[in-house]
Amino acid sequence: MSTSNTLLSFIKSQMDTAKFQYDVTLNETGNTLLGQVSNLPNEDDKIFPQHINVDQYYSSNYSGIISGTWFNLSDPTSYQVEVYIITDDYYLQESCDLSSNGRWTTTKSIGTGLKEIRLVQTNSDKSTSFVEYPYSTFVNYKARFFSLTDAEYLNAEVPIFDVGAGNYIFYTNKVYPGLKIAKVLHRVWRANSYEYDVVGLIGSEANVHDGRLPSSFLIPANDPSYDKDGTKALRKYGYMLNSRSWLYDIGLALLVFTTSGDYDLCKEIMNRLAAEQNSDGSFDFSYDNYIGALFEHYVRTGAVGWIVWGMCHYMLKTGDKNHLDVAEKAGNWILSQMVTDPKDLRYGLLKGGNGEYSNNYDFSDTEIAWCSTEHQVSSMQGLYGLLKVTGNKKYQRALDKIHNHLVNTLYDAKNKRFYQGVSADGIDSSWALDCVTWAGMAVIQDKSFNINSADFLKTAQDTFLVNNVKVVESTDEAHYNETYSSEASLSGFKPYSDSDGGYSGSPDIIWTEGTLGYIALCKKLGNTAEADKYLSQMENLQTIKNATGGMVYATETYAALPWEFHVWESVVGSAWLYLVINDIDAVFPTLSFSTDLTQNTLDAANDDLDYYQDNLVFLKAISELNFTETATTYTFESPAVDVAWRLDVGASISSPESDNIVVYTIKDGQITNNLDSIQKLLAQNDTFTFDGLNQILGTLAVKLKNGRLWLDAAAGGSGFTLHLEKDHTEVNQVQVTEKYEISLTIKFHQITVTTPTETVTDYNNQINKIQNLDWVKVESLATFVLKISLIAATDLAIIAATALFIMFIPVGA
Repeated sequence: MSTSNTLLSFIKSQMDTAKFQYDVTLNETGNTLLGQVSNLPNEDDKIFPQHINVDQYYSSNYSGIISGTWFNLSDPTSYQVEVYIITDDYYLQESCDLSSNGRWTTTKSIGTGLKEIRLVQTNSDKSTSFVEYPYSTFVNYKARFFSLTDAEYLNAEVPIFDVGAGNYIFYTNKVYPGLKIAKVLHRVWRANSYEYDVVGLIGSEANVHDGRLPSSFLIPANDPSYDKDGTKALRKYGYMLNSRSWLYDIGLALLVFTTSGDYDLCKEIMNRLAAEQNSDGSFDFSYDNYIGALFEHYVRTGAVGWIVWGMCHYMLKTGDKNHLDVAEKAGNWILSQMVTDPKDLRYGLLKGGNGEYSNNYDFSDTEIAWCSTEHQVSSMQGLYGLLKVTGNKKYQRALDKIHNHLVNTLYDAKNKRFYQGVSADGIDSSWALDCVTWAGMAVIQDKSFNINSADFLKTAQDTFLVNNVKVVESTDEAHYNETYSSEASLSGFKPYSDSDGGYSGSPDIIWTEGTLGYIALCKKLGNTAEADKYLSQMENLQTIKNATGGMVYATETYAALPWEFHVWESVVGSAWLYLVINDIDAVFPTLSFSTDLTQNTLDAANDDLDYYQDNLVFLKAISELNFTETATTYTFESPAVDVAWRLDVGASISSPESDNIVVYTIKDGQITNNLDSIQKLLAQNDTFTFDGLNQILGTLAVKLKNGRLWLDAAAGGSGFTLHLEKDHTEVNQVQVTEKYEISLTIKFHQITVTTPTETVTDYNNQINKIQNLDWVKVESLATFVLKISLIAATDLAIIAATALFIMFIPVGA
């Protein structure tokens, strides 16, 4: 079997690790949980009742007389059969004497509900002692009940009863808040002791029935981290690593299955992702393949970027856009992570996400304010994918902005690499391989800053290359590996370096994912000889002793934080090797950036407006104003522009004349656009764009119900005026219009442009003419007049704020 086929088979097999051997059902009724498992091996060792039986299985739905037989008791008068109904407690319904004919029976009808039947012995003090149940119980199988809140907590461990006819049940009344989970465990002899493997599981919010996910690692059964029961890791971050799927790995699996043509697997994964997606559009950093989301809201921006790119790559290959809404929602969440304050050192970059763990895996629910290079380049893939799938230029603008600020803020020109990240306090100059290779692939098409990605290859060779590495077995728990080994010495690249304040004590291991990233950069730059040199090393590593076809994640285990590297076969290493061999463009597609500095400068100014729109103090005071017929003007100055906002009450307008361009019609709260009119308008005046206007107007359409938006040219030909009219029908069927006018004036101050970077200076001085900058556009006073209907005085603030947002549509060509 070829390398590609064995890799693909391994990744597909990881899709099945969340499948359990036995099907389990769980029924919650009031204060009880009743589980049932199918097809346990009936011939397995059991403990059989020695003294009583029942005539039938008395289910929860049964009501009536309960009866059975007794045997092998020398003094039956000292024994009784007790019948209970279980709710929040065990409620005794009747105690039955043992008759001389070998039978026992209740004298009254027993009602519905979960029932428990016990043989007890009467003691001399009239108390009773439990003897046995009337059903056989399995020796090598048992069940556990858990509740999942901030972590998974064990509530009860119970036997599994064989109640006849192939029915195997277990139950508890220990019911606690949280998600209810039941696990069936099988006792196995392993490493000179008994351990329990989970062979059946039920209870989930978004479980395997929504679609499978690939388990990220194949963990050998003798490894200390092998934990299908989920108890060894103290129910925290390491929980059930065997069936844990990291978001980044899921994205890679989508790329692999798209490349291999396994589109049904792609659809299955995307269906599951749709079920798992958070309400804000993000995804958690990892999921349990069966249960779904675990514990805390731990999110990382870069991982979401990989998922978006994986979905978009599938859409671009197949044309199937059934999950586009999921990808766009995630893309919008990525955009929401952008730092928008121009005074912030992180301006134009994406924050890290949410949540962090201490060295003890204690979780803190906090925003991740730092911006890492890896997150920027990973997210750029997703935004690029959305740009190609949707054609929406907002993704291009975001790519340009991230690219510009990534280079301006995080590029280390001296050492030909990118710094690891930046916080509001300063640069993190640590050395990480992905900030060389991944970042190098993300800026191959850079034309604004003249970065030569070929320089990154030498940086990787000088700083991260390790030689003469073997995979060696070890029983040390921190470096445990008793499964995989290699006789040959190998070369590759390590993940971190101690250089210049880097990671102290970083391990000299071959990181397969990182080495394959280096190979991918070589291939993208056309350096096939260098790529093949290390590709052969990876193929040798894939076939080491005891490997099943997957690529191990690292050549030596460093289990402790902050490293967490393991000699386990992994989806991520296998996926990278598969894609490097079969579709190099699937990882870090060649991104394109705008190189027009004038355009970028105007976009940056309008991005400033977007920021200040969210922070203008006067907007918060609108609801407190007392409006009169007199115009009221407020002025606000930002670093790049002056903004004057004006509200005139009682302005009069007329209905649109025939030569006006009606671009939108609002009827019953729905907007219909007139594309011909929009195109005509843009042909007359190319300094304005309607990008995003549909979405903004949607808010007003609901409020206006019926009306129209039309335009005419502004005075002096420097722009246009927007008119929004609401049709209002009084009780007497006379149509009237109440009118208010909002205008926004934008004036740019001096913007100084230098090549290859841009600098904004002298904001409050008079405008100086600068060559190659279109000052006709920049100096124009773009006046927008929005005429709206006031429904009620209390609505004015909402309408004004929304209208102001409309006015912030970029005015650059």
